[in-house]
Amino acid sequence: MAIKCIIHEFLNKNPDPDNGTIGLLEHILEFCAYRSDSRITSDLLKKLIFSYAEQEKNLYELNQQKNKFLGILAHDLRNQITSITGLTEILMGELKDNLTPDQEEIFKIIIETSQNTYQHLNDLLVVSAIENEKLELNLEKDNLAKIIEQAVKVNKIRGNKKNVSIDADFENIPEIYFDRNKLFQVFERFISNAIKFSPYNSKVLLKMNCIDDFITIKIKDFGPGIPIEEQRKLFDFYQKSNLKTPGRERVSGLGMAISKRIVEAHKGSLEMFSLPGEGTEFTFNFAI
Repeated sequence: MAIKCIIHEFLNKNPDPDNGTIGLLEHILEFCAYRSDSRITSDLLKKLIFSYAEQEKNLYELNQQKNKFLGILAHDLRNQITSITGLTEILMGELKDNLTPDQEEIFKIIIETSQNTYQHLNDLLVVSAIENEKLELNLEKDNLAKIIEQAVKVNKIRGNKKNVSIDADFENIPEIYFDRNKLFQVFERFISNAIKFSPYNSKVLLKMNCIDDFITIKIKDFGPGIPIEEQRKLFDFYQKSNLKTPGRERVSGLGMAISKRIVEAHKGSLEMFSLPGEGTEFTFNFAI
């Protein structure tokens, strides 16, 4: 017999119960209400969990489709951009003796814009690979100093234009396994950005040493620093950064997010410390 029926029958037989009995009945009724509420809550929770799982599944499938579409689109557009760059260079070479300075500058702008677009498309392909957990690393045992020195050489001309020196301090470090091409892109990008954010007639500090069981690389500029609100966006694929360099040079926020994922794929870490007016320092750590 249900508890409510038992209580009802008891009250019919005892229309004037004492205070102790009344208190007991109140506790029984509270328990019944609690059990009923718990059952309703449990049913609702089950429905919410099922609904969330369904939405999570749908979002995952939509994200996979989006990544596949971006990969196909970026790959096709990259081929076309390569053709535009190549044909422009050929045309510029054939007309070089007949071009005015303004016309030659236009050709250079077309080539530079095409190269920047090509890099952005490459970044999209890497983002697609990262989100699909298909980022492949070609690991070889070597010394990180080699690719960092190469990245410094590539950025010498950019630094000379602003009279920004790159002061490198490398200690002897052991060899580790890493993907040469991908980590070169990372360090080339960060050294390039350090120069872009540096004021004229300044310097970029580059230090590499071993601390405990890690190889640590620090890249520091003495530029305007990065505001707190921008720091939160810096390594996010889907946040648009409003960072401005002193010379209004182009900085790819997407490239920073990609770089962080590449470092993490090497079981490394990337940290940033920046204060307004005092510059920015990025620290890379790789296990030995």
